[in-house]
Amino acid sequence: MPTSITLKEPIQAHGETITTLEIRNPKGKDFKKISGAAMEAPFKMILDFAAILADVPPSALDELGVEDVEAVCAVVGPFLGKSPATGGM
Repeated sequence: MPTSITLKEPIQAHGETITTLEIRNPKGKDFKKISGAAMEAPFKMILDFAAILADVPPSALDELGVEDVEAVCAVVGPFLGKSPATGGM
């Protein structure tokens, strides 16, 4: 079941104003889309993964405000588990 995040600062994606992100649960294929280089930039990795799960372009999430970034990280971060990029093993 997707998790809804109501954005405090709406963003633009697909030519529309987005006020809510629907973050779906990831599948194995979604994890394959995370590049190794992203592991060195945990916020980039989390936001790129969030874009995949919300079906929005990564560039749309570039416009998230600080509070919205925190909310997205709180939802998506746990999907990534404990790893060097997200807080140790």
